[in-house]
Amino acid sequence: MGNDCKIYTFNFNTDNLAFLRNAVTEKENVSLNKTRFSREYNQHYFVWDQLCAIMDRLDDTVDYINMLQIGKCRSKRSAFDFYEFINNAFIVIQCIKTIAQIFNVDNQKIRKIENSQEVFGDVLDVGGTDGLFFEYIRSLCAVHPVETNRKKYPYITKRNSVLHCCPFVVWDGVFSHFRDDNRDLSAHVYESKENEHTLSIPLYIKQFENYINKWINFIPEVIKSIKDYNEEVYNAFRQQKLRGKESFKNYVEYLEYLKEVHSERYGDMHDYIYDQYIKVFSTKISNPRNLEKVNKYKNAIKYSLNFLFKSLQNMQEFGFDNTGIKEDEQSEGGLFYMLAYPNYNNEELGQYSYNLSKLGYLEDDHYWCDDQNYARFLLEEIKDIINKYVVFTNKESNDETVVLVYTALYLSSLCSRCTLNKNIPNSKKYRIKLLSKTKIKWLYRRPRYKKVKAQDLIARFLNNDGSIDEVKFEDL
Repeated sequence: MGNDCKIYTFNFNTDNLAFLRNAVTEKENVSLNKTRFSREYNQHYFVWDQLCAIMDRLDDTVDYINMLQIGKCRSKRSAFDFYEFINNAFIVIQCIKTIAQIFNVDNQKIRKIENSQEVFGDVLDVGGTDGLFFEYIRSLCAVHPVETNRKKYPYITKRNSVLHCCPFVVWDGVFSHFRDDNRDLSAHVYESKENEHTLSIPLYIKQFENYINKWINFIPEVIKSIKDYNEEVYNAFRQQKLRGKESFKNYVEYLEYLKEVHSERYGDMHDYIYDQYIKVFSTKISNPRNLEKVNKYKNAIKYSLNFLFKSLQNMQEFGFDNTGIKEDEQSEGGLFYMLAYPNYNNEELGQYSYNLSKLGYLEDDHYWCDDQNYARFLLEEIKDIINKYVVFTNKESNDETVVLVYTALYLSSLCSRCTLNKNIPNSKKYRIKLLSKTKIKWLYRRPRYKKVKAQDLIARFLNNDGSIDEVKFEDL
């Protein structure tokens, strides 16, 4: 077909795909627990795997279509690149339609897209629709070329045919000057009837592109249904009144209960924090000199549970009432989460983050003895610093060692300019030493940055040959 060959490329907007993924994962535990009823198998199943497949397929397939260049006329007869295009287009449409059905988007809105004739028109004047024509062409040209026979296709039934078959689809470059419809391709169709003539159906790439866009532009409607469903689930949780601390004998039982509630409402990804706090409240402290200090840490945890309880009851993870973090503080999570790993990013402990990271070897009995010995070895290196806050020999039991180290980290954070220190009440209940007015001013004072002239900054990284080294933020 030589110089008559026209190349078709695509540039589908992927923003809605990103918005859809964010909507599904924003309240991930709700999506994880969502089920759908299968009429074929007469049972419910969890849809999370299906949602993951949809999101991945959507992203990858739209990206792939955007890289396609079709119309290169690599075959003298069959437009194999069109077959590839329409099959991938089907995946995009099926993904969007399926997730819409999973989250109960009004079927009337789905049918409005499928039952319209705005995109393809009434091909062959048989009363077809956009949805039917797309499915018919995909089946006829790419999937079932030797037997497309579904009774729902008026292109077959209203022409008194039993089936249609398609020997080939061709790009129309060579024959375009014989036609006045400006088609891009022709689907050649045999109707399996006596004395028939080959049927030639005109195909236009722009129409298929427009149909795909209708579905991609439908995604905000799906997102709205996802958010409505999430809110419905959250409201149901809000209606369930949680049991307060007074309902339990001790904080271990209370933490076990909150752990169960948290897992049901948000998933079990934070179970380890509850397990850590349960260890703090259940471990016997051997040295009486540490009791007061561990109790300070316990009291801080109790204080954080007041906010966590409201967060779980309100199904809300923001605001002081739900986090214990003042509104002007930028921080992920609330006090409950921060106390699990108190700030040790100070001059004393900051350089030993690796040592502290191996504390987990002592928290779980499943680790090998060699791992636990290694953790002890690393703690020995910072034993003198830990002893500034608690009495620590590194010969305590694994559980007590963990509790003492976390207590030391908590107390050290109360000596640092950090979010945790700012949001723990200035009370002897939580602190060994109260903050003075001067210390409070220091705590809230914004750090000052030395002004550096641009030319001086460039000079620091300028090589003799005039090139500039890659600059990392920590180098500035």
